[in-house]
Amino acid sequence: MTRTLRRPPGPPRPAALAATWLLAIPAVAVALAAGPAGPAAAAPRSAPLAPAQASAPRAPAGPQTFGVQPAGPAKPDARPRFSYSVTPGATLVDHLAVRNYSTGPLRLQVYASDAFNTPDGGFDLLTAGKRSIGVGAWVVSDVAQVVVPGRGTTIVPFQLAVPANATPGDHVGGIVASLRTIRNAGNGKKVAIEDRVGARIYLRVAGQLHGALRVEGLRADYDGTVNPFGRGQVTVSYQIHNVGNLRLSGHQTVRVTGWFGQAALATGLPRCPSCCPAAACGCPWWYPRCSPRCGWA
Repeated sequence: MTRTLRRPPGPPRPAALAATWLLAIPAVAVALAAGPAGPAAAAPRSAPLAPAQASAPRAPAGPQTFGVQPAGPAKPDARPRFSYSVTPGATLVDHLAVRNYSTGPLRLQVYASDAFNTPDGGFDLLTAGKRSIGVGAWVVSDVAQVVVPGRGTTIVPFQLAVPANATPGDHVGGIVASLRTIRNAGNGKKVAIEDRVGARIYLRVAGQLHGALRVEGLRADYDGTVNPFGRGQVTVSYQIHNVGNLRLSGHQTVRVTGWFGQAALATGLPRCPSCCPAAACGCPWWYPRCSPRCGWA
């Protein structure tokens, strides 16, 4: 069974979304209180996509480390990300600071790309070879490559041109600085490595806004004894599908019900990942020491 939570435009108002899936042993209900997504941490990857530093392959001059962040025309500023509210057809100009924390100069590629959610809900950006159709395609810069001096900063101007037919709601992307190197892979073979960092772009286009999350693929598996007084483990997994046009996150509550109607409620669970519009984010959780009666043992 699937139920959908909808949030009208305007200030966030908590609401409940639930879905129930019956099993031979436990029954499970998931409740999700949805709200606008706050600042989300980037998934831990070799190429972090947030204003941060990333370590590139070692070179004779020592470790090569660089970062990016929003900036003004002359220097970096305090913004943690690029965030805009615009109307269709709007054009704006902004700046990216590319910082070299290494002692020697670095030659870096600069490009924009669309964002997406990984299956586990992480944040990522399309690689340079993938075609962007949203924010990544709307960002234009005359600078595709920079040489940043050691311990220096280079300011890259860019223009963001929103199409006149852009759909209302949230559009997510980022601007990337990338270091491409060749490494020895052993046996005389070499492999090309791309280390990149990026500054996120959160863009909201004015128009009819609606937030809607849906729980899908709800599944629970019990592993353990069938002795009503014994112990086992319940693994609950499901996906949060963002079927609205706003970037959303939420708080979860899971209730597991056993053969005899006894229920165990799991609260204080981690917040659901921030899901981009149209994205599906996985939420697997496991619960130890659960008896078939579904009281915590």
